Amino acid sequence: MRNVISHNYEVIEPKVIWIIVTQHLPPFHNTIKSALADLPPD
Repeated sequence: MRNVISHNYEVIEPKVIWIIVTQHLPPFHNTIKSALADLPPD
């Protein structure tokens, strides 16, 4: 069972996670955006 759950998490793409975060955690949305903006460019 644990392997199935882990596999499902590996399949989730960052975009999906971002959508979930922005839709379900609005208070953290601006915090995350500002944190990403503070990161130096690659």
